[in-house]
Formats: sequence, structure tokens, C-alpha cells
Amino acid sequence: MKFLADEGFPHNAVEMLKGLGWDIHEIVIDVPKLRGCDDVKDVLVYAKRARRVLVSSDMFKDRQTRTAMWRNVRETKRGKVISVTGTAENIPTQIVGKLLFHQDRWEVFLEQGHGIVQIGDLKADMLRMWRPEQLNVMSHVRVQQGEAYLNRPKQLPLRKPKKPAKLSASERLPEVP
Repeated sequence: MKFLADEGFPHNAVEMLKGLGWDIHEIVIDVPKLRGCDDVKDVLVYAKRARRVLVSSDMFKDRQTRTAMWRNVRETKRGKVISVTGTAENIPTQIVGKLLFHQDRWEVFLEQGHGIVQIGDLKADMLRMWRPEQLNVMSHVRVQQGEAYLNRPKQLPLRKPKKPAKLSASERLPEVP
């Protein structure tokens, strides 16, 4: 499998993966025409044509980038993306560790077809994988959930608590001198 690291992917992590025998190119070094490209669509088109899996460590942080990427994969029914998330400082050893920890699962998934892989942490349940047709379903589910919320039964307004009754002189505690 061939890989393409986007600009947010640490160079040291690329060097570690190359040392492990991975065929990985960096946009910053190997594809100068995409350097500084703001449109994720152009990066995905290049990765698809080069038959490489796009690898990122910060793609899901920015909602606009994430939405554009999901939309492109969903509409074209093509594209292979791995996003390693949950690493605030982009520590290369953590990123490589997450990729290797989940490799047996995401590798089989991407060999079988196109899709998006999100790796969150070193736990089995922190790996999410979607096929393009699943991304399409997910967008409708969110809309349906929003409509269900808007059409929910109206709740009664909260009642203001009653003020405590004033105590008579005989019920009050005596004052301390």
C-alpha cells in the first residue's frame, strides 16, 4: 500500500514509517505543486490519481476541511483516507504507534475498497471506518435527528419556587447577645 502524508503530518513520523519500509510521500517535499494548498479536494484528487492513501494527523480538527473531505469521498465514491486524531502536539512516536496498533484492521478495510479511517487512540474502540455509502447515510441521520429535536413535544415552563413563609415572632430563634 502506498501513502501520501499531508502538510499537517509530522516529518519525523514520515521518516519513522519509511524506516519501517512504508512507501510514503510527503506533500511538502515530494509534491511541491500541492504545497500550501487550502483545498482538500485537490489533495484528494492527487492521492486518488497516484493511488495513494492520504494520511493526516489533523484533518478532523477543522470542521470545514473534514466536511469537504467527507463530501468528496461520498460523491465520487472513491478515496482512501486515514486521519490520526487525539494528538494535541502531533508527537511523531504517538502517531506512528497509533497507526501500527490498528494496522491489521484498517489495512484490510482499505484493501477491500475506498473509505475513511479515523484513529483516535490505542484502544480497540477508538478506530472508526466508513465506506463512501455510509457517509451518505450519516448525513441524513443527522438531519433526521435534528428534525426530531425540533418536533419534540413542548415542555411545560419551570415553576418558580415558592417563597418561604415568614416566621412569626414565636417561631424565630432568639438572637444571641
